Amino acid sequence: MNMVKPKKKPSSHDSTPNSINLGEYEYFHVASSNLERPIGRKAEKEKQKRKEMTNSDSIVVLNEMAKIRKNKLVLMQEARDHDNKMLCLRQEKVSLRQEELLIQKEKVLLQQVKARLEEKIEDERIMTLNTSAMPPMLQQYYLQRQMEILASRARKN
Repeated sequence: MNMVKPKKKPSSHDSTPNSINLGEYEYFHVASSNLERPIGRKAEKEKQKRKEMTNSDSIVVLNEMAKIRKNKLVLMQEARDHDNKMLCLRQEKVSLRQEELLIQKEKVLLQQVKARLEEKIEDERIMTLNTSAMPPMLQQYYLQRQMEILASRARKN
């Protein structure tokens, strides 16, 4: 037990200064300060990994990245095309609705014209009736209707 020396703990006062004045040997200090630290384990492993990954591996990775970018561009273009098709379909839908409204308006106008024509035909039939052979009440009804038709014609003109 006597032979084992206790380990000394380094203290802050026992440390040596960074530079020692060597006088004429000052060039030794400058040369020793330029020495690099030895590479650590992690740095050495990283260096080995970089060596293992050759240029061909880099080219493969770059090619894969280029394929991914190309696929992304293709998908984006397809999305734009789809959006354009949807826009065209919406525009067609709007134009079809407008056409449908025009057709409905024309249909209403045609129904109005048809109603006027039927009314005109009925008025003409009433105006051409011979009321002399009719019973007096019916004769009076048709004469009154004829007067109404004549009055409405006079207002229109």
